[in-house]
Amino acid sequence: MVGNPDMRSQPNTAGEPSRELQRTATLRRRVGLAQISANLMGAVTCSIYFTFLDPAEALPQVDKLLLVSGLLTLGFILIGTFWGVRWHNDIQKFFHTLRQGRTPSDQLRARAQRKVINSPYFGAALSMAIWLLAAVFFSIFVLTNPHLRPGESSALYNAFRVFVGVVAAGVASSSIVFFSFEAIYRPLLPLVFPEGGLAGTSGVLRLNLRRRLLFSYFLVGVAPILIVGLIFFYKVSSMPQSQDSVLANIIYVIVFVVLSSVGLALLLSRLVSNSVVKPVQEMQKATALVKEGDLNTAIPVTSNDELGALGESFNLMLEGLRERRLLKETFGKYVSQQVRDEILAGRINLDGESKEVTLLFTDLRDFTPLVEATPPKTVVKIINEYFQEMAQSVKDQQGLVVQFIGDEIEAAFGAPLPLANHADRAVSAALDMRQRLAGLNRKLREHGLDPLRHGIGIHTGTVLAGNIGSSDRLSYALVGDAVNLASRIQGLNKQFGSDILISAQTKGALKQLPALDKKPEVKVKGKSRPVEVYAVL
Repeated sequence: MVGNPDMRSQPNTAGEPSRELQRTATLRRRVGLAQISANLMGAVTCSIYFTFLDPAEALPQVDKLLLVSGLLTLGFILIGTFWGVRWHNDIQKFFHTLRQGRTPSDQLRARAQRKVINSPYFGAALSMAIWLLAAVFFSIFVLTNPHLRPGESSALYNAFRVFVGVVAAGVASSSIVFFSFEAIYRPLLPLVFPEGGLAGTSGVLRLNLRRRLLFSYFLVGVAPILIVGLIFFYKVSSMPQSQDSVLANIIYVIVFVVLSSVGLALLLSRLVSNSVVKPVQEMQKATALVKEGDLNTAIPVTSNDELGALGESFNLMLEGLRERRLLKETFGKYVSQQVRDEILAGRINLDGESKEVTLLFTDLRDFTPLVEATPPKTVVKIINEYFQEMAQSVKDQQGLVVQFIGDEIEAAFGAPLPLANHADRAVSAALDMRQRLAGLNRKLREHGLDPLRHGIGIHTGTVLAGNIGSSDRLSYALVGDAVNLASRIQGLNKQFGSDILISAQTKGALKQLPALDKKPEVKVKGKSRPVEVYAVL
């Protein structure tokens, strides 16, 4: 998403901010609510378990335990939420500036970019810090409460059990905070990064796809099994020892089931993550090659799911890019690179427009006898080499080879791209053609072939330029009296024994006059008045 920096924050065409930008007005509230909800959910779950399902000691102290844990939990959550909301101030200022239709400063944008990406990590770290602090306080509470411990060893054991349980709840709550923040900020990233560049942002944390998937699978697959196993192990170990064989068998079964489940979960998480990560890595490698200009790559499609469909779409896109590059390279053989790029970029009006241009026509002399006396393959080779040399002279002066007609070339200077000195460039191209023809004739003589002669006519005037043709085939063409006159002037070279003739209009448009020889005025077909021409010496 690329645009003018001054227009990045402008309202949409309807005059109102976009839907996502409007939602940023409640961003602080949504972030705070997500953090409070996730931590409160963990706190309630943890309190219910340690108060009713597995109390640290006797139930008569449940009221006191509920009161202390509730107050501590609420206090920790409020403190953490306060610091979390405070940390988002730069982000809030950034979006407030956008909603007002103003462009944020570069410094504010840079701070907002870093904080938007780091927000999930900050929120999760802040929540985990709260839970670690709570785990320490709850453990101390269990150790120092005389009603909750019959002996020193039991108190230490209970404190450790509470500490582990609270930390486990904290990991779950912090994970929810992380992914909730990601879900909140992901739709807003295009507003903060209007020109892209998320991957190259410095000063931010990154969690790659494989670690993200493995962590998620651990939370939903491995962690619950481990917790259940520890709880059963604790319950069995605290039972009377009168049934040692039965208890031992239960312990062995629990250990076996837990280890087997954990191993299976780890194996499956590894396999599933590979099935997702490897196609993405292949696409990342292919994208890097395309960025370097290598379009001869492809992504191996190994599944029929969404990733497989994405890989096929990427390969189809590469095929289209290859065709576009071939078209671009082929088009570049007929026009200069600058003209080609302007046309393909759509910056040139091809529907038809009046333009003042300088036209150049060149025609080979005595070419028919050469064709009759020379093998066809040799003739084609000679004419192709001649066209290549002459067309290069046109392209070097930013001209356009409009078309090849038999042994004749039509070129234009000033269309489709405007040229302030198109007359001078046309004359320079003609002089270069004279030199190139001399070099080509030296080669022909070396091979025992007759040299070539040509005549060049140049005229400046107004033409109609645009796409002309049928519905299934168009060509860029120049139409008008100036085109006909340029062709007629080229033919006058036979009459005057010259090789380059220009019209009076071209002479008047020249900023640097070459050595000229004025010829007698002559009438040409289609003109009622004589034409004034000059030979370029």
